[in-house]
Amino acid sequence: MAQEVSVENKAKALQFRILSQHVQTKTWNDTLSKRVNSIFIDFLDPNRIYFSQEQITALNEKAGSISTDIPDRKTVYLDEVRSIYISELKAYQTLLASETQKAISLKNEKTPKITYSFEKFCPASQLKERRKLYIQNQLFDELFELHENKEVVPTTELAKDEETARKKLTTRQDLLTTMIIKDSNIIDDYYLNSIAQSVDPHTLYFTESLMRSFKSELSVEQERFGFNYGLNAENKVVLKKLFPGSSAWLSGKLKENDILKEVGLKQNQEWKFTEISDGLIGLNELENLLKSYSEKEIQLVVAHENNVTEKVLLLKTKIYNDNELVKNVILGNKEKLGYIQLSDFYTDMTGFNFGNGCANDLAKCILKLKKDSIQGLILDLRGNGGGSLKEAIELTGIFIDYGPVLAYLDRSGTFATLKDANRGLIYDGPLMILIDEESASASEIVAGALQDHGKALIVGKNSFGKATSQQILATDPLAAIGGANLDASNENFGFVNLTEGILYRINSETNQQKGIQPDILFPNALRFGEGEFEKELPAALVAPPMTKKLTYTPSLSIPKGALVTWSENYFKTPGMISELAKRQSIRQIIAEVEYVFLDYNTYFSTLKRLENEIKELLDESIYIDKSMIQSNSFDQKLYDQNQLLSTFQSDFQDQLSNDIELKFAMDLMNQWITIINK
Repeated sequence: MAQEVSVENKAKALQFRILSQHVQTKTWNDTLSKRVNSIFIDFLDPNRIYFSQEQITALNEKAGSISTDIPDRKTVYLDEVRSIYISELKAYQTLLASETQKAISLKNEKTPKITYSFEKFCPASQLKERRKLYIQNQLFDELFELHENKEVVPTTELAKDEETARKKLTTRQDLLTTMIIKDSNIIDDYYLNSIAQSVDPHTLYFTESLMRSFKSELSVEQERFGFNYGLNAENKVVLKKLFPGSSAWLSGKLKENDILKEVGLKQNQEWKFTEISDGLIGLNELENLLKSYSEKEIQLVVAHENNVTEKVLLLKTKIYNDNELVKNVILGNKEKLGYIQLSDFYTDMTGFNFGNGCANDLAKCILKLKKDSIQGLILDLRGNGGGSLKEAIELTGIFIDYGPVLAYLDRSGTFATLKDANRGLIYDGPLMILIDEESASASEIVAGALQDHGKALIVGKNSFGKATSQQILATDPLAAIGGANLDASNENFGFVNLTEGILYRINSETNQQKGIQPDILFPNALRFGEGEFEKELPAALVAPPMTKKLTYTPSLSIPKGALVTWSENYFKTPGMISELAKRQSIRQIIAEVEYVFLDYNTYFSTLKRLENEIKELLDESIYIDKSMIQSNSFDQKLYDQNQLLSTFQSDFQDQLSNDIELKFAMDLMNQWITIINK
């Protein structure tokens, strides 16, 4: 058994890894220490209900001691934060117990909602009233969960439901307070993650248990549901990874960064659903739920980016390893278009030649589509947060004869050119790549390289803007100085996903904090929510100018001007104006939800109106006739023999029929082909 490690030793080992191998951070200064404090407080108090503004000011001044705490193996700052946090946690728990002794007011017709924000800390003199307001709104959230299947507020059940909701609030808070007081590792792990993220948002610390879970999911022999989880910037538990070929991957209903709200486990043939808390508490809850669960089915309740909540049933199976991992269809009847959806740049991470990676699978997929005589190809990278840099380079090589794909800046300041070394290409016809705010990293490498080479028309929304590469390293000092590899290290030190390089396009620009600008933009109103970008994240790296000049010859064969003009007219047609108006109406309701509600009826009616409008739009809108979405002829033989895969493919095709952005892309590609054939 590995030797236990104190938090001060973990912190020093983590800092050593960062200072010795991070692409930009070479010294630790006061700015980094204060950033640790800011991130740490965000982890502990994302809703701004525990700390007062005065406490935050004092802690920010004391954060300077982090610079000496870490190298001296001290915890002066950490102990100060821990003491204040636990004290305020108990104070909130006491207030909550007092407030929930009696019914909480659900009516305020005079002031049904107010403009109020929990984003900033408030003075100590206002903290009690803020906590009361937060308690009321948490109660409204719990009530709505109970009433979500109702069309009107059930007045006869309201008193009983309000009592049930109050009990849920106190039970959850009691559990949270007890866990944090009993388990010092929870606050310690937040602190370590704050140290990691202070240098950039993608350098992450994770514990030995999360690393074991990740390794377990990569096993090719083990049956699994096929998802991994972690925390997002808002401290919510989210799906971090969907493993290619798994039930989670094949369902087509889950996306990375979906918020995990509940988990349903089967007990004695009955489903029992457990809510997942925020933060490390939620990660611990989820880990405890899953580690002893032996049934073959699980249900996840997730919240998607468009605010729609969905319940998804998953089956525990072995990974399908038959090179059918890339989802694809043929669109249209007369003019056949190939469509490929790639949601992750996966690679062989097990040493067992698992799937050979997405580039190899996508190449095989294109060959199958070409046998069905496609005249154009749409590669969908929307929602694709990236993955393997190697796969991104190889995938780009499918579409270019040879040449540079990107440049890489390492810690020493040296630029290296990464190329497609293999002569020849697999596809040279009209190619369109779809991107959005969630297209990041490897997706941006492919889209940017093919845009610069003039090989693809980029369509959609501006991408996320992440142009850095990371590597998982053990923080064990022996591993850091070469005395132990990742597997032989003392895992109790933990691990770090460390940023070690900055990526540049072949045109000498970088996607870092900029993203890919599409050749043709989707109107904002097509999406309900607002995307988050790299440039908005704390400590996002600033890429220095590229000093190296790359040589390449871009193709000029894409009729961009004509297609841009056609697109502008397309979005002015009566049908599209109507569709955009529907979505703009929904966006306005979403903005209303940002208010703080003091009247439950107003809260219920606003959320119900939003829920119903989104549901109506998604349920009734079929933009692509299902007869125009077919499997390629090679894969169809496989689906005819495998009912499970056939069901997944049918669900996938149903989802595509509701995709208004894909309908536009399909019409745009047909226009492109028309221009070519004139």
